[in-house]
Amino acid sequence: MNAKKIVLIIVLVLLIGGIVTVLVLSSNNKKDNVNDNNNNNNNNEDINSVSNKIDVVISDKYFITQLNEIYLNTEDYLGKVIEIEGFPLSNGQYNFVARYGPGCCSNDAIAYLEYEYDKDLELIDEKDWIKIIGEICKGKDENGSEYIYIDASSVEKKDIRGVDTVTH
Repeated sequence: MNAKKIVLIIVLVLLIGGIVTVLVLSSNNKKDNVNDNNNNNNNNEDINSVSNKIDVVISDKYFITQLNEIYLNTEDYLGKVIEIEGFPLSNGQYNFVARYGPGCCSNDAIAYLEYEYDKDLELIDEKDWIKIIGEICKGKDENGSEYIYIDASSVEKKDIRGVDTVTH
């Protein structure tokens, strides 16, 4: 077999594995969210806490898989509140929370999600680690193309850094 066929087979196996993982996580997240919502309703002291209103936590272990799930099934996540950590990226106009991932090319090696925040972000630079809590929303750019982003209710600089490079 030549090298192109081997690479194609590897890519297909990884793609199928990723899809299966996303489907399994999706069904588990829906079950967990029902349980979390029931637990939140039983705890009246913390009912106004932002952390009790979080629908999805993007974890170190499944960072890429969970972002893929959000991108592939955006309609299921619109209006949901997520918590996500990573390093901040900005191109001057747009802000992203990101992590390094597996990939062969420059943009393939970074997993990210755009966020919008109406407060000053000047004290945050790309060496920091941030935690964002916000709602998943859909917007349109000046060309009319749709994109998803986090409408951040909080952007917090963290003292403890998470996992920079993720594989799932």
